[in-house]
Amino acid sequence: MLSLAKLGAGVADYYERMVARGVEEYYASAREAPGEWLGTSSSYLRLEGTVDGDEFRRVLSHTDPRSGVRLTDARSVPKVVGFDATFCAPKSASLLFALGSSDVSNEVRNAQDAAVREAFDVLQSLARGRRGRNGVRLVTGDGLVGAAYRHRTSRAAEPHLHTHVVIPNLVYALEDQRWSALDARPLYAWCKPIGYLYAAQLRFELTTRLGVQWQPAVKGMAEMSGFPKAVLRAFSTRRREIEEELKGA
Repeated sequence: MLSLAKLGAGVADYYERMVARGVEEYYASAREAPGEWLGTSSSYLRLEGTVDGDEFRRVLSHTDPRSGVRLTDARSVPKVVGFDATFCAPKSASLLFALGSSDVSNEVRNAQDAAVREAFDVLQSLARGRRGRNGVRLVTGDGLVGAAYRHRTSRAAEPHLHTHVVIPNLVYALEDQRWSALDARPLYAWCKPIGYLYAAQLRFELTTRLGVQWQPAVKGMAEMSGFPKAVLRAFSTRRREIEEELKGA
């Protein structure tokens, strides 16, 4: 499953109040693995390897992560500073990751990372920028900048393997070697099929690595064979809460 959410300009201040260290703290939790830079355009900013919090904030504010020089022509940071593309593994994969042996858990983690990379490569092939008044002129971008944070648990502290890929609202155009705001409309239009691609790639990776079998896919998602529905539901507190809310609506 893939979801795409906007990150507003006030998000840094919000997380500053909530967690004291700023926007990156939500993604770079001390309990989770450090973030990793993804995307073709990251190389133009010399971003690779582990995500640094200061670099992360600067890119979101449209400044060069090292020099602090403004990257775009706009005089102020846009209302939307970026997008959070979240790739969520099925609950059975999350449980196998959390409860399996260290070797099995490592293979699930590696499968998740591989599936996210493959899906993100397709997502960044859609990159284009908006230029001119009201962004009416479009330019082809050379991929995206992405900061990938893999998390193990949900906010309910239950096994929930998922990866946030934070995509700054920036795109680099080769035609004039300039940065501009990202046109996110293709990302939203292709969110569902790319989510299906991620899920299919994850199933392939896990089957290849661990020999697992799967239940029939429903709307692009499938659970592993051998996990009773009652067990999956017992570790899905948030889903049960939403269902209860809908019943009372």
